[in-house]
Amino acid sequence: MKNSTQSRSQVIIGFVQQLLLERRMSKTTFADDVKTIYHQRTEPEHRAISFHEGRDAFNDMKLNAQLLFRMLEADQHDVRLAADIEEAVVLALPEPYQSDCKTALASRYDMLPVYASHIKPEKSVCNISHFLRESSDTLDALSPMLADGVIDERDRPLAKRALKEMSELQGVLIELQGQILNILPDDGEPVLKVVD
Repeated sequence: MKNSTQSRSQVIIGFVQQLLLERRMSKTTFADDVKTIYHQRTEPEHRAISFHEGRDAFNDMKLNAQLLFRMLEADQHDVRLAADIEEAVVLALPEPYQSDCKTALASRYDMLPVYASHIKPEKSVCNISHFLRESSDTLDALSPMLADGVIDERDRPLAKRALKEMSELQGVLIELQGQILNILPDDGEPVLKVVD
């Protein structure tokens, strides 16, 4: 899913808006999640965004929602989404919004999102059900395109979904490949064959 006509901020904002609409999550709750993640991942002396933290937690949550959504509703305000808070906004998105957002952001660089096993070992454990689910989703997306034996202009409405599902399957395969490579001894013998 390439969002080349949108800025990074617009891509992220689109997923936040989709979440709020579909899950009926309140802006206050989402902003509180963003603040919590931001504070966990950013030392106080490095924080560029000053969230409210007073004696009235309810009022602080309301003020923090206003602060965050001035950035997230940039078309209505002069404030833009600060790069310093982008990571916390993306990580505050629940699944599947978070994975879809990461995929969209990675695709802007022509990359696949893959969890690095040394960073998040709990995310990198490829279980058979995940692999089969992604394989099944890919086959479901490709089947109508391949039904007539050729991919042509008539398949254009199906192309984005097929590419999205293929990217997700490729990500799972790359994770699995990395796990397998990690268990092999480093004996100098090439394991992977380079294909021209």
